[in-house]
Amino acid sequence: RLDEAEPYFVKAWEMSQDHEIAAHYGELLWRLGQQQKAREIWDIGYESTPESDKIRDTIQRLTNS
Repeated sequence: RLDEAEPYFVKAWEMSQDHEIAAHYGELLWRLGQQQKAREIWDIGYESTPESDKIRDTIQRLTNS
């Protein structure tokens, strides 16, 4: 089911490279086994809003599990 969600995240990401979208899209990619792509998305999202805890919390949760 996760792979069915990917096109929606791609579309959202194309519309806005927002930190919230980056956090969720990156998590989806991570769970699909695309860790490198997830990190790239998180980096872009973090650059746009470095004060956001959302991306940092998502990365910590996924990489410490």
